[in-house]
Amino acid sequence: PLFRSQIFFEVHFVSERKALGRVTSWEDPFTEHWKIKRQFVRHEANLLRERSSNRGWHGQLTSEALDLLHQHSLQNGITNLQRAAIDWLVNNEYNEKVGVDSQYLLRSLEQLDEQWNQCPVDPDHELRKENVKKLVSAINSYQDWCASVLEKLRDIYPATQKRSHEQLAMLLKCYHKTFALSPS
Repeated sequence: PLFRSQIFFEVHFVSERKALGRVTSWEDPFTEHWKIKRQFVRHEANLLRERSSNRGWHGQLTSEALDLLHQHSLQNGITNLQRAAIDWLVNNEYNEKVGVDSQYLLRSLEQLDEQWNQCPVDPDHELRKENVKKLVSAINSYQDWCASVLEKLRDIYPATQKRSHEQLAMLLKCYHKTFALSPS
């Protein structure tokens, strides 16, 4: 597992290499930010797994991780739409691996939809075609995942468990939201 100091070192090292100009073929800021966010979420997912928690990840990151992500987005001109797209890409990936709380996923989807619709310029201008394709692929993947969960509805959400109804309702809200999203 990665510890805070290791994550800091990796981000600091990457930033230093970039600042010193030692990297000639650096990735675009969107991809950099996505990879950094994935690293922080991977750390949190590993902690969740170590605790053997059955509950999904609720999206919490340490204040240090949030500060670094914020600083990186400011320094690299990451827009609100790009941040929302990166959040959804990472959340969807980890939902399939360790499970992400449906309320958190719904907030992430709503934020993506809101930023997409409020984009002052054409959203395709802010997101490269390959990033829009990643986004659409992640949404399709989530829809497929939801469909597979719904096929096992009675096993996953037994009617005898009180919390099952709430969890199913949130899953259906997320599933519905993916069909209402604008990216195509």
